[in-house]
Amino acid sequence: MNMHLVQRWLRWVMWGLLGLLVFWLISWAAVPCWVQWQVEKQASQALGRVVKIDEVAFLPWSMVLTLRGLHLAKAGPAVEPFEAQLSVDEVEINASVQSLFFWAPVADAIVVRNPVLQLSHHGQGRFDVDDVLAQISSASAQGTGMPRMSLFNISVVGGALRFLNEPLSVTHSLTDLRLDMPFLSNIGGKREVATHPRLAFKLNGSTFDTDAQTTPFAADRNTHARFQVKGIDVTPYLPYWPAAWPVQLSKGQLDMDLALDFRQQDKPEVLITGHVAVRDMLLKERSQPQDLPLLSWSSLDLKLASWRPLDGVLNVAALSLDQPVLHVRRDAAGVLNMARLQNFLSTTESAQSKPAKPGALLALDHFEIAGGQLNWQDAATNQPVNLSLTHLDFQAQGLSWPSRQVATLAGKAKLAGDSLSWSGTSDLTSAKVLLKSQEVALKTAAPYWAELFRPALNGKLTADVNIDWRSAVGTTPSSLILKSTHIRVSDGALGVTDPPDLAWSELALDQLEVDVFQQKASAGRVGLNRPLVNLTRNAKGRWMVEDWRVPGKPTASPGPASDAWRLDLGSLQIKDGALTLDDRGVTGGASFHVRHLNLRTGSWQPLLSSPQLTPIQLDFSTGTAQGETGKLAFDGAFRWPAPGSVTSHDAALMVKGQLKLTRFPLHRLKAYGADHVNFDLRRTEVGYDGNMDLTWPAQGLGLDAQGQLTVENLRVFDAAQGQALVDIQALNLNGLSLSARAGALRQVKVSDIALQDFFARLAIDAQGHLNLQSMLKTHPPQQQVANDPSAADVSPLIELGPIALVNGRVAFSDSFIRPRYSADITDLSGSLGALSNRSSGALADISMLGKVAGSGSLEVTGRINPLTRPVGLDVRGKVSDLELPQLSPYSSKYAGYGIERGKLSAEVHYRIGAEGQLKADHQLTLKQLRFGERSDRADAPNLPVKLAVALLADRHGVIDLNLPISGSINDPDFRVGPLVWRMVLSLIGKAVLSPFSLLSGAFASEDQLQQIDFALGQSDVDAAARQKLEAVAKLVIEKPVVRLTVVGQADLDAERVAWRQVKLREMVDAEKSRRPLGESKNASPVSAVSQDDYAALLQAVYRRSPVPKPRNALGLVKALPAADMEALLLAGIAVEEADMRDLAEARAEKVRAALLALNVPAGQIFLGSPATSSTASAGPFVPKALLVVSTD
Repeated sequence: MNMHLVQRWLRWVMWGLLGLLVFWLISWAAVPCWVQWQVEKQASQALGRVVKIDEVAFLPWSMVLTLRGLHLAKAGPAVEPFEAQLSVDEVEINASVQSLFFWAPVADAIVVRNPVLQLSHHGQGRFDVDDVLAQISSASAQGTGMPRMSLFNISVVGGALRFLNEPLSVTHSLTDLRLDMPFLSNIGGKREVATHPRLAFKLNGSTFDTDAQTTPFAADRNTHARFQVKGIDVTPYLPYWPAAWPVQLSKGQLDMDLALDFRQQDKPEVLITGHVAVRDMLLKERSQPQDLPLLSWSSLDLKLASWRPLDGVLNVAALSLDQPVLHVRRDAAGVLNMARLQNFLSTTESAQSKPAKPGALLALDHFEIAGGQLNWQDAATNQPVNLSLTHLDFQAQGLSWPSRQVATLAGKAKLAGDSLSWSGTSDLTSAKVLLKSQEVALKTAAPYWAELFRPALNGKLTADVNIDWRSAVGTTPSSLILKSTHIRVSDGALGVTDPPDLAWSELALDQLEVDVFQQKASAGRVGLNRPLVNLTRNAKGRWMVEDWRVPGKPTASPGPASDAWRLDLGSLQIKDGALTLDDRGVTGGASFHVRHLNLRTGSWQPLLSSPQLTPIQLDFSTGTAQGETGKLAFDGAFRWPAPGSVTSHDAALMVKGQLKLTRFPLHRLKAYGADHVNFDLRRTEVGYDGNMDLTWPAQGLGLDAQGQLTVENLRVFDAAQGQALVDIQALNLNGLSLSARAGALRQVKVSDIALQDFFARLAIDAQGHLNLQSMLKTHPPQQQVANDPSAADVSPLIELGPIALVNGRVAFSDSFIRPRYSADITDLSGSLGALSNRSSGALADISMLGKVAGSGSLEVTGRINPLTRPVGLDVRGKVSDLELPQLSPYSSKYAGYGIERGKLSAEVHYRIGAEGQLKADHQLTLKQLRFGERSDRADAPNLPVKLAVALLADRHGVIDLNLPISGSINDPDFRVGPLVWRMVLSLIGKAVLSPFSLLSGAFASEDQLQQIDFALGQSDVDAAARQKLEAVAKLVIEKPVVRLTVVGQADLDAERVAWRQVKLREMVDAEKSRRPLGESKNASPVSAVSQDDYAALLQAVYRRSPVPKPRNALGLVKALPAADMEALLLAGIAVEEADMRDLAEARAEKVRAALLALNVPAGQIFLGSPATSSTASAGPFVPKALLVVSTD
């Protein structure tokens, strides 16, 4: 043997033994001090009380740690010496080296000697150790669960408990406590077990001892103990219930039969089995002013299959509750009583998320509730809620946590007498449940409905709903999907009025699927049977649905916007619906009734911002069962964008398809146009059969329509006076094609138009306004905003086919004149050819026939196109034999005389050229026109209408007038009517100013037939004057009623010289007539004085004249030249006013004689008083005789 190696090993052993000895010595001296310091410090902090240890001893060679004199101070300030709440004489711990291996406490034996606890009850569930319990509860909430440990041979020897009930002044004593437990281990390991389970004590002098059976020679050293308790009434112990707890136990009885097994095989094991029953239990919730019931049951039976507390495994074979009653309440602040209880049990969120021990398991094989009841009270709503879920039966099989299998669930209950049931499966990470309800009254949820909506909700719900829930696993998110093959709400109603706002026989949802987390919902069919809607709007313009929603409570800040839901409807169906509209928000109010409404759609996504077109079929009848009936039918498609979406052209509202209207009562909607019209639409029935394509983007309305339009029974009345304005029996527009874009009309085409049995009233009021001028209300112009460049101001294309008018009547009345005038145009029929506003050169043929005022006939023929600019026109109109006395009110007002008799025939011809030049001919024929007495109106004019008629009428009493007019219709001041009236006034004025122009028909000339001119100083009628008189004679003979008054005129100043010359000539002629015929060179007595004779005759006149004569020196009359003699003779002739009067009379006599010679009846010629003054004329005096025309 190598001695050197042996010595080397001996040295190592010696050094090892020396080091061990040194370690033992250090441990023996240091460990007691360190343990005493740490235990006192940590325990004081953990318990909130002063903890002291008298002595600590440690034997490192046997690993025995002994604590002597362990004291826990009572509550209060720490003073010396303090009174102990808990005192322990000695705690001996035989530690194991395996503690280093498991890194957890491992002890072969623990002995606690003579522990003494002083406990006091202050009343109302308060104890003197409440602060310690609160500290322990707070520390455990922050911990990580049950600590890892392996403790064997645990013994408590000589323990005592002194309990003082201060309110009752009663003391209870528990002494001679002996508790032995083989082990408590949750980390494995095997140790020698020398202890078997035992619990023994004396309670108030009564001895209690339990023992166990042990099989010491078995391989597993199994120890079995059994504990039985029967009929323990908890009532005597209720005063000791902790006051800090939010619940209060009121009564109950406990039965318990438990078996405790301690085994050691691969690892130590504690197993508890047995049965626990709690009967007649009542748990109350602490509240003010009195406690409220929380939970009660008739019996609770718990069959414990196995409970391994050290492993965290609990397996319950069965748990059954008989007639449990649970009260769940929510206070006015919205806090649940269960939430308060949960907050007490788990004060922090971290306590709820403690990591479970590996291998821990909670299993419940069978769970059953029989005859249960859930009472729900809610004070957070405006209407207090009291609901009871009664007759609650529930069964569950195979529950476990963590889940090891799929559990089955089933149950049923009654809610307010209505049946509910459910069944399904769950593995805690997912659940599938089928929920069934059978005619559950919706009014049960009325308080919660009232929180959102004002109208009351009624109805009965029948549904089968499959609930499929899955929790999040890895990257797969959680999901909650609701499915139902059918949901029915029968006899539903919204509102408490009679009838309600909304009611229906049945609301059906088939194949419903809702993905809550993905925000998707779909329904194969939504059906609504026999809905009744009472749609109303008040006078302030608010629809009833605007007041349905209850305003939400204001929030501090709005939450983040959630994603939009997606809703897919396979089909929406409405059968036999009815709607009543009562709209008081428009002028006059609107009332509309819809019956037998049926609607069917195809697949529809109503919440999409850009949905696809959805097929739709709609039909309904209008009116009541006893009143008018109209029908609407539509078969097509529509697009309805979601509210708030941007309505671009590709996503705007659209309706297109085949529309059919039959006698649709459009007048029921007249109130919506009342702000734009001044008439009352009493009745109109519209029919339409054709296509319709309507879009409504942000730029404005777009419309395309092609079909047949009819308007029947159109009744339009004057809103103020209640008189009928328009009455159309039938208006047919065949082949209608209508197009509009951006709210502007683009095209109107009609193949042919027929207007039958129509009536129109044209009325002029007392202020002179035509009724048609005020049919539309005027509004201030609004600024136009160009949203669409294509929507420029372009005149629409208008193409109208042939138009036929049958049996029309126009009633005309004029209240502007007194008395009031009225006349009718009846039997108005005719036709108008095709028209277009794009064909400026094409004119349509027009032909119209009718009667005027029941006596005259009306005829209009020609060609016209009123749609072009300028208007194309070449029209002739003819009125025949119109009785004029009907126009007497007009003649009294405008002419000053009424009409006694007469007839009018008129023919007009209007032509408008390409440049807008109007040429109009008015040929008027008046027969036997006779005016009556002058009007007594103060404002009646005094026009010489009788004279004008007398001058214009021929011997047969016929007046023919032609009034031509021309002008440009492009001139804004050009008006045909005022021009015609101006010509008529001019015509009447000529009766005074130029009557012979009327007699001769020379309307455009100034032929002065009324003036016969003479030479100065003479009264002879010359050839020119005779020619005029011949024309006058012819006209006067043709008009027997005409009277002529001849007024001769002369002027002294103007005719003085001329009159003297005429007198001198007369003196010469007289001298000639004295001489015998042979003395004159010209022997003819009638011949004029020749120049040769004149000198001799003049000299003879001079000699006889008494005028002073120049004489010679002898006194004899000088012989003078002829000129000098004329001068002396002219100067000697005296001229007086009487001479001029005689001259004027002579002139009138000569004119009268000439007219009589022309066969003018003497009864038509009168002589007027001569005029010798020329003040009426501003120019040189013209010798003349005036012919004054009159009828009397």
